[in-house]
Amino acid sequence: MKLIVEISVDCCKIGTMNNKNTNIKEVKIMNNSKKFAEICGWIGAVLIHSATVPTSLAVIFGANPNLPELSLVLLVWSGLILFLIRAISQKDMLYIVSNLVGFILNSILLLIIVL
Repeated sequence: MKLIVEISVDCCKIGTMNNKNTNIKEVKIMNNSKKFAEICGWIGAVLIHSATVPTSLAVIFGANPNLPELSLVLLVWSGLILFLIRAISQKDMLYIVSNLVGFILNSILLLIIVL
């Protein structure tokens, strides 16, 4: 009977070791997917701002005389302020930076339209 108990204890130890290895693999996969998601977020922010920067620069330097509607810029500007407040409260650096850049660019457009 003593032999059976020792064998079952050793089997439990092996099962625990396998679970630890599985858990380590799961943690690595989760960390890699979080890194991938973070990189995707930053690339997305760059792409979105890259789409709006040419229009903003064209208006600022006078290459495009057609200004966007004031209501459009005001609504986007207001939304960015609210998103920025939320990002700051959640301490999400990606959205803080992204919303701040968008807010600054929209503020410049707003000043150009109003002045």
